[in-house]
Amino acid sequence: PCPGPVMRILGITGTLGAGKGAVVDYLVRECGFRHLSIRALLASIIAERGLPLDRPSMVRVANQLRKEHSSSHLVDRLLEQARAAGGPCVIESIRTTAEVGALREAGASLLAVD
Repeated sequence: PCPGPVMRILGITGTLGAGKGAVVDYLVRECGFRHLSIRALLASIIAERGLPLDRPSMVRVANQLRKEHSSSHLVDRLLEQARAAGGPCVIESIRTTAEVGALREAGASLLAVD
């Protein structure tokens, strides 16, 4: 079953290969959620910087952005997009406690997949 109408923003966290993408696919396909991805956001920033699109670049750029702005910077950017979308959104790949805190402050829910 799909989440109720009150749930507008849902964050997904979990271990590598746990099935986060399958959960996101279900929410998009069956429940009408819009998919917002930290990985896609990072890939776009990495491409702008002309860096290789690989895991080391992802980790390095994510850590740089968190250090330069705030620990929740990546989620904050996606929360802005979610608010602007006006419908239910799922944010994939929540990694830090600060990102969880930003979701909570925004009234979002968090789902852990393991």
